[in-house]
Amino acid sequence: MNKKIKNYIIYGIFILLLFLSTLAKSFSSEVFWPSAKNMPVPFDGILFNDPQDIQNLTVTRAIANENNRNYVKYDISFDYIGDFGNFRILGNPIGQTFFPEGISPVFSDVELKGDYDKINSSLFTENLKLKDLYKKVKNYNFMATSKIRVPLKKEVTQYNFTVKSEPKHLNYGKKGTISENSVFITNTRVDSFKDTTKPKDGIKNENKNFNQSGYYVNSLEIINEKAVSSISTANTINSIVFVLSIICMLLLLWLNSKKSQIPYMILMMLSVITVHRFLDRGASVFGMLIIWTILAYIGAVISNIYGRDEITVMKKDLKRSLAWTIIFFVIVLIIFIIPRAI
Repeated sequence: MNKKIKNYIIYGIFILLLFLSTLAKSFSSEVFWPSAKNMPVPFDGILFNDPQDIQNLTVTRAIANENNRNYVKYDISFDYIGDFGNFRILGNPIGQTFFPEGISPVFSDVELKGDYDKINSSLFTENLKLKDLYKKVKNYNFMATSKIRVPLKKEVTQYNFTVKSEPKHLNYGKKGTISENSVFITNTRVDSFKDTTKPKDGIKNENKNFNQSGYYVNSLEIINEKAVSSISTANTINSIVFVLSIICMLLLLWLNSKKSQIPYMILMMLSVITVHRFLDRGASVFGMLIIWTILAYIGAVISNIYGRDEITVMKKDLKRSLAWTIIFFVIVLIIFIIPRAI
């Protein structure tokens, strides 16, 4: 068999091994998007059993900071023209909610039924700015749950109250929260909806409102643009390095260069440290220190084969490869492991 073809076959096996290694538990999207820090949250909002009896509904949304945590505050008011009815407050209200005199809320946990899947689909396919990033998290959809039911009485025609809730957090690895998101829904007409939160330096507020399946939907995203941009840049650079490492390797094999093993080895080691992110998977400490090192050693051994006419592995190749692998290990320790621990 032609030597070039043999070299390509060996390299193909190495690349296959790289891709198979990313299936290990040490390589996972959980490293970038940990489920423990990206918990599912419910919709905010109010749902009426008789929405036609509601008039002049106004909502003012603001972000309040308490104890270094952001909360979403809704000031809600409306007129009631019915006889008897009720409405549900969606989500998990924080603290006490005060209603007009004579109105006593009922506390009960309920999972609501309706076209909420369609609302989620519309949010995460069309309307949210960071829709593609949200979908990298497990269980990214908003839940339709309620803990409070409030009776409506014909004797009380005006309702004013404030509801406070926690926004949905999008957390990325060491960068922490890169976005906070709140989605308010209701099944009646909204006469006025205002957002009073002013954007800060480096922070962008994205607001969208639309109607879906009889619901009014209003979303707010508070985006850390610098963090999002750095993630995108890092992913782009990683992909470029990975693709170029393969292209350059194929070119070297085509030229059948025998001057030095080092270019082969460097290119294969670059592929080792970039393949997981190319597949949108993060690497754990074990994956970097153990699996990367093993793959780097295999790549170093293979690079010795490319430097000679015969496909043979000598004892000195193993020793030389071990030396280069130790250098690789130290570089990984300095560039990846130590910064992660700081």
